[in-house]
Amino acid sequence: LARQQQQLFDKSTSQEAREFYTQLNNVTDRNSSAARFMNNIGRMDREHALQAIDRILPGNEHPIGESLVRNPTSEIIGGLIAQADTQITATRMGNAKSAIGSGDDDTLRYGVWGSPFYGTACQETYKGVSGYKAKSAGGIVGFDSLVNDNLLLGAAYSLINTQMSHQDKKIGDKTNGKTNIFSLYSLYNLTNNWFTEAIASYGITRVRNSEGRLIATDVRRNTALETAAAKYKSISYSGQLLTGYNYIASEKLMITPTIGFRYSQFKDAGYTETGTKFQNLVVKKRSYNKFEGILGLRTAATLKANKVFLIPELHGYVNHAFKGKAPIIDARLDGINEPLPTKSVKPVKTFFTVGTGFTTKYNMMECGIIYNVNIANKYIGHQGSLKVNVNF
Repeated sequence: LARQQQQLFDKSTSQEAREFYTQLNNVTDRNSSAARFMNNIGRMDREHALQAIDRILPGNEHPIGESLVRNPTSEIIGGLIAQADTQITATRMGNAKSAIGSGDDDTLRYGVWGSPFYGTACQETYKGVSGYKAKSAGGIVGFDSLVNDNLLLGAAYSLINTQMSHQDKKIGDKTNGKTNIFSLYSLYNLTNNWFTEAIASYGITRVRNSEGRLIATDVRRNTALETAAAKYKSISYSGQLLTGYNYIASEKLMITPTIGFRYSQFKDAGYTETGTKFQNLVVKKRSYNKFEGILGLRTAATLKANKVFLIPELHGYVNHAFKGKAPIIDARLDGINEPLPTKSVKPVKTFFTVGTGFTTKYNMMECGIIYNVNIANKYIGHQGSLKVNVNF
């Protein structure tokens, strides 16, 4: 065993690969998948044997449910509604000195809105964990009602399709998700331009995962890829509470700082892979949570041309996770009576969002466009959305 390990591994080989090789050598059932895998990599050259080990070990540690929360779904459901809430605070709740929609809009009690969006994200390799590239597209529709002069209540539904392509050691692996999210939101206008807003969401994602597994096809050390496929559900719950202050700098300028928190919980179902001869893993269900603090600042100016309001804005947010460990992956291969080794990495805690938007208002109608960029350690995401709102 020591001689085999010396021939196969060097200083650049991961600790997880070494531990897995030890697990393989301790297998007693020679008809098990683990024993067949061990026999198969013995027919490969060193480079391909290490690739086969890297591909079977759990390595896609970027849960698709969590990626949707930070990019792009919560950005839309949270950021777009927050933008609308601030505007409603100014227009419907007594800031008549602001040019942002003052006038006849004060009598409007209901709003119906929709927002199609498209986003991309790129996570580079982080502390040895393979990165990914993702694309998300979808739409959100919502309805809200001004219950009284101080309280707004609303509901929203979003449908998102996400395609995630894994990189580096996991290049070629794919994770696709179709997500439905249901949200309730509220705005309460306090005294002296202070306000609070809350958002609660429930989401369910149907995930399809495909991973390439390397096998030796003949004694000449030729190799090929099999595909390990899986389907499972990922459920998420989140609640967000913010408080803010609308500072009316002038009749054409409003500055709104906000502070608050978000709590999120994720539950991924267990599943068994199919599609390979002896490399199908059994992955147990897992749950994990996050508690984040949020700081934000939004600045909106207003120009008026006849009866049309033109509202450009700049905004930025910082999200910092005070609690939230990386989810533990319990993946097992037939013949090994313990989880396969997984690299333990602390998740990125701080995300920055910077964006801009432009909205036009005419009588009952609002139309707008929003662009955001999300930045973290070795991560960047871009997101664009349109907004159409009808008030009546």
